[in-house]
Amino acid sequence: MPESLSKDSIQKSPLLGAADTITPTETRDEQHSNEGSVEQLPRGIHDRLPGPSPETKEWWRDVVVLIQMPGLPFCYLLFFFKPLAMISKAFVYQYASYNFHWGLSQTTWLRFSQAGGSSLATVIVLPLLTSTLNRRGLHAQMLDLNVIRVSLLVATIGFVLLQLSFHSWMLLVALFICGLSEGEEPALQGLTTSLIDRAYHARLFTSVAVLEILAKLAGGPMMGKLFSIGEKHGQGSKGICFSVAAGILFILMVFACVQKVKR
Repeated sequence: MPESLSKDSIQKSPLLGAADTITPTETRDEQHSNEGSVEQLPRGIHDRLPGPSPETKEWWRDVVVLIQMPGLPFCYLLFFFKPLAMISKAFVYQYASYNFHWGLSQTTWLRFSQAGGSSLATVIVLPLLTSTLNRRGLHAQMLDLNVIRVSLLVATIGFVLLQLSFHSWMLLVALFICGLSEGEEPALQGLTTSLIDRAYHARLFTSVAVLEILAKLAGGPMMGKLFSIGEKHGQGSKGICFSVAAGILFILMVFACVQKVKR
């Protein structure tokens, strides 16, 4: 073989030499970057591990502080058990269909009756009552507490009438009375916010939203099971869910009557 060919075969081109020169450096850089990412990965995973973060600890600490404040445990009871009891109103339409053979179009009167009572309470009765009692010097917290007491009493009467209804017109009257009790919700919110500092309002309404969701999740299946009592024997529903709701509201009213607020 000629000597020139052997030298050419052995000699490296400039491009190959540059490639050989650059490749180890790039490989080392990639290795360092990979090692850095591997070292950083456990720290990222550690941040995502289940455990109490500072924000979670702070949130639970605020909730504990809220529960320990005077008057707030009573408000939390109302925020949970009042929606749980009021879920039974959703079965009034089936109750009218099973027991009084109402058609779907006739249930509109039930909605109209309830909406009429609610509008009367929140648009006319409560504003007039609030302005009148404020002029007489009644404390705002005491006013809210009295509204809660009366509203729970009215709701209890309405649910008792629902369970005792032997004619369709009694359903309309009972739902109208239940609508009159809708003034309890704004009064309860006003009482709750007046018991704590403004800095805790966000935590307060977050915890209240959680309680209301839990109440709906628990109350729906429970009231549905109670409503179905009597249907297995080919009869209409006995309205046991309305009796249970009236009992819950009555107990809440008793708690409200013995509750005292700080001025």
